[in-house]
Parts: sequence; structure tokens; C-alpha cells
Amino acid sequence: MNFKQSRRNRRLDSWLIVMLLSVFVISVNFIIQRTTLTIDLSPEKRFSLSRESLALLDKMEDSVDIVFTIKNDNDLPKIIQKLLLDLDILLRNFQNASTRHSIKIHRFDPDSPRDQFGPLGKHNITEDNAVILFSSKGKRKTIFQYESKESTNPYDLTEAFQSKDAHARQAIWQSDFYQDWKETGRGILEPNYFRGEQVLVESLLEVAGPSKEKNVVYFTRGHGEASPTDFDSQNGFSEFRRLVEESNLQVTTIDLSLVDSIPANAKFIVIAHPKGIFLDKEVANIRNYVR
Repeated sequence: MNFKQSRRNRRLDSWLIVMLLSVFVISVNFIIQRTTLTIDLSPEKRFSLSRESLALLDKMEDSVDIVFTIKNDNDLPKIIQKLLLDLDILLRNFQNASTRHSIKIHRFDPDSPRDQFGPLGKHNITEDNAVILFSSKGKRKTIFQYESKESTNPYDLTEAFQSKDAHARQAIWQSDFYQDWKETGRGILEPNYFRGEQVLVESLLEVAGPSKEKNVVYFTRGHGEASPTDFDSQNGFSEFRRLVEESNLQVTTIDLSLVDSIPANAKFIVIAHPKGIFLDKEVANIRNYVR
């Protein structure tokens, strides 16, 4: 047996294995550098776009720029910093979504000169501390704006005291980005659910969606029915209205005694807890609609 030849073959095999491993590592590194991979490890996949959202985004007929004019620093109230962090994570999914029209995110420093010749100059941005959507066809919508207010004077008895953080929380509350607010042990309301995906999808369709008229959900009125704007936890329909509007439907009321027929854009009719009797004309309108 030729031991010298055997040792030479083993060394050759070892060098061949090292070369193959090196090529494998280099190939994997090359693929990773050119691949955007986002893994959502949050509870309930809260930062992943649902299939419903992706289907709605595919209806966009125009590209959209999402512009931030909020300067993200440690001086901002914590609740504003939380919103910016949640939006930053979520918007990566919007920007990387495989849609027919692009969604681009821009950070615009409010302290920098307004460069009219830059890529955002065409949008004529004047709002500070805001998140604004712009379509390439000129439509725009401000989905959040924060007015930086200092705390009021606690010794001034002519006005109720409100801290800088309270001003920020009020702006967040009104933005509808969060829901399910719970009071903490310190008496401060904190949100438990981030609904940024719903807000952004609805807003994107508003500025870049199909131009055709929205389908409408009509609530009947005139018989003591519950209102779609009633926030009563037991009998109100405001939460139902929010869910309907998130599906890109419009919600309004209708008096069936004042129309000859239910409008053709009616997706469905809601008769919520009526307390009165419907006239023959109203019943006929409903029957003609459901035929």
C-alpha cells in the first residue's frame, strides 16, 4: 500500500472541502446582500401586511410618496416616539410590497432649507411635524400632524393644566392610529393596539385608489334607529362603522320616505334598532332593493 500517495490524496480532499465551503459562504453572503428579508416576530404578526391589505394596495392607480416632516429625536414625547417607531417598522412592509405602483418613504428635515429643486419640491411641503401622503397626480392627505406645545402653567388658574405629553397623547388619540386605550397605575392612558395598517391602506386608496365612486352603506333614519356615529358601548354602531370604512366603503344615513328608490351605489342597508313603523313607500323601496 502506498501510504505516501494516500496522505497526498487526503490532503487534496481536505483542500477541496475547504474550497467548496469558501465558495458556499461567499455565495450565501452575496445572496443575503441583495435580498431584502423581513421576519415579523411580533405578537399576532402585527407588522406584516395581510393578504387583504395587499389585495387592496394592488388597486392603486398611482404611485405615492409618504413624507415625514417630524424630526425624530429624544426630545419628542414618548408617545410620539412610539408612533414613529411603529410606523417605521410597518412602512418597510409597504415600501417592499409587490404592488403595481410604488410606495416610497421620505424623511424631510423640517430644519433644513426647502429645496424646491429636490425630488420633493413638486409637492410644495409646508407642514411641520406631519406625516403626509402625496400621489404623483397631485392628490395629498395629511394622516398625522403634531403641534409641539409646551406644558401650560400649573399656577395659572384661568386655564386647565395640560402637560406637553398630554398634548401629544391627544394628537395621537385623534389620529386613530391606536385603539384599546387602558389607564395605567399612574392614571395615564396607554394604547394597546396599533392599527396603522388599516389607517395607511385606507389613506393610500384615498389618494391613489380607483377614481370611481365608493360603494355606500346606508343606515336608515326617521324611526328612532341607532346612529352610525353613536359611540355608546352597548347600542352604538361607531365601531361597526369603523370596520366598514376600513373596507373602503362609505357610511351615511338615508331617509327612505324622501327618496323614490334606494341609490344604485348602496352596498347594503342597515336598519339598526328601529322604534317606529315604516311607511308603505319605505317598505316598497326596501323590497325593490333586495329583489
